[in-house]
Amino acid sequence: MYRAAEDGQIRLRVGLGQTALQANATFGKTMENVRQRVNLRLIADSDKLLKATGKASFRHSQIINSDLVLVRAARQKVTLNKPIAADFLF
Repeated sequence: MYRAAEDGQIRLRVGLGQTALQANATFGKTMENVRQRVNLRLIADSDKLLKATGKASFRHSQIINSDLVLVRAARQKVTLNKPIAADFLF
C-alpha cells in the first residue's frame, strides 16, 4: 500500500515538472523577439556573393574556406504576430 502511494506522488511530481517546462517553453516562444531574426546564406558562386553583398539588407560576411562564404542579412519583411515584452520599472 505504501509503495503505491509513493509511486503516485512520483508521477504527480513528474507531471507537474513537465507542465511547468511546457508553460515556460510556450511563454518563451510567445515573447520571442521576431525583429532580431536574420537570414543566413552559404554562397559558393562569386556572382551570387556580389549580388548578396550589394543588397541594403546585407550585414556581415565570413569566409568559411576558399570556396564558401557565409552571408548574414537582415530580414526584409518582419511579421509582428507576437506580443512585445514591455518592462516597467518604478
